[in-house]
Amino acid sequence: MAAEFLRAALASDRWSDRIRGLLEDDEALVTSPRLDDERENRVRAELLERHRSPPNRGVGALPS
Repeated sequence: MAAEFLRAALASDRWSDRIRGLLEDDEALVTSPRLDDERENRVRAELLERHRSPPNRGVGALPS
């Protein structure tokens, strides 16, 4: 699920630059995901969390 969400964001005009920045030149994590690789799945989940988190999370952010 994270791979598909990130792939769609990578293809979008609005989010592609942000996703590319988070991927740090490792677009294969999204474009050619190895879904049976636990490490890759964990990295994708972390990337998705970072993408969806407010920029100031934890530092003066309002409580949820």
